[in-house]
Amino acid sequence: MHTERLDKAASATSIACAVHCALSPLVLPLLPLAAGHIVGPALEWTFVMISLVLGTSSLTHSFRVVHRDWRALLLFTAGFAVLLSVRVAEPPGTLEALGVFGAASLLVAAHVLNLRLGRSHREHACRCACHQAEAGSAEESAHAERALLGP
Repeated sequence: MHTERLDKAASATSIACAVHCALSPLVLPLLPLAAGHIVGPALEWTFVMISLVLGTSSLTHSFRVVHRDWRALLLFTAGFAVLLSVRVAEPPGTLEALGVFGAASLLVAAHVLNLRLGRSHREHACRCACHQAEAGSAEESAHAERALLGP
């Protein structure tokens, strides 16, 4: 699986989590019967686990194979530590929102940095199968284009 897709999916999950946490207090009074299912702890922990799996997969692969730069992993670790602290401590109102938005910001920043590092190093350092397939298909496309256009 391509790490760029994982980074984008992980960023989207982090943003969705932040939007969910921001809108939950607004939606809660409007949906008293369904609110427990929409904004319950199970959904929140699902966001946390999806963020952990996607982030860890993408960032560790890119670190090991592509760029060897620890900054994206550090941002992700800090963001995830904040997110877990907020989920476990459950601070009241505004503190929870600030913690979740801070965590989401760190997680998204980690994936954006990882994408940038990957793009800047991919041509030179990536030897993994997922990126070799990208390079192979680009070479095949260029060869097919040259064959069609002729000399």
